[in-house]
Amino acid sequence: MPEQKSSTISDVVKFSIPELSVDQGIFSAAAGKAYSKFIPVALNADGKYVPTNPNAAEGSETEKVTVGILMKEIATDTNARDVRVSVLRRMARISLDHINWSAATWTDAQKTAAKEELAALFIVKATEA
Repeated sequence: MPEQKSSTISDVVKFSIPELSVDQGIFSAAAGKAYSKFIPVALNADGKYVPTNPNAAEGSETEKVTVGILMKEIATDTNARDVRVSVLRRMARISLDHINWSAATWTDAQKTAAKEELAALFIVKATEA
């Protein structure tokens, strides 16, 4: 897997309306796992954010649908826990090169589907000047 670039919010988000584009929510962090910023996220059955899992098992289908991009890194903890996070949810232009796909195993087709799900939320590719 290629090494992920170290990115800042300004590297990723090229345009947004903070009061409209970003939601606050709860991320369900698994024990012993760290999460990089800018990963695609989904909502689990409890309405908490989790990394999008394009290979989710039956019964966890909601975790296959990308609903936004996690805006902060979450450090490793020995316990499973809920973490308050900001998630880019709508109406933004982003650099797709900086999305971090490392939280799951993605095929090119699954990445394309996730980008289409983001586009449906008006999270679209920024054009480079």
